[in-house]
Amino acid sequence: MPNPSSVKIGTQAGGVGGMVTLASLELPSPLMDFQEFSQEILLGDATIDGHGWSVSEWHYGYLTAAQYNALVAYKTDKTTRVYIRTRKDGNTYANFLANMIWPERERWENSCIVDFTIRFIAMIEQ
Repeated sequence: MPNPSSVKIGTQAGGVGGMVTLASLELPSPLMDFQEFSQEILLGDATIDGHGWSVSEWHYGYLTAAQYNALVAYKTDKTTRVYIRTRKDGNTYANFLANMIWPERERWENSCIVDFTIRFIAMIEQ
């Protein structure tokens, strides 16, 4: 599990320098998934060519209402442009400008949101 001090989020207006750590927001580390390419094209010679943007997902088994509110503060619409620092291939971290896609559904149980995943698409490494 990544260190919450290694993972960051910030507004587009704040830029890379305006990002804050998840630890400073009192958020735990998410499980992270990273895809370098959003599409794989099977070529005629049976090789695969990667196309499209990078994609990352941050998944939480659950968040308290306060933790959820710390994240939702960055949401301005279904899709919000944000800066993030996230893990990529090889267990390395990088800064990206990305579209944050808020989940279509939220499942709340006992004042906690459960099985919650935020998706980041159209990621541009900074």
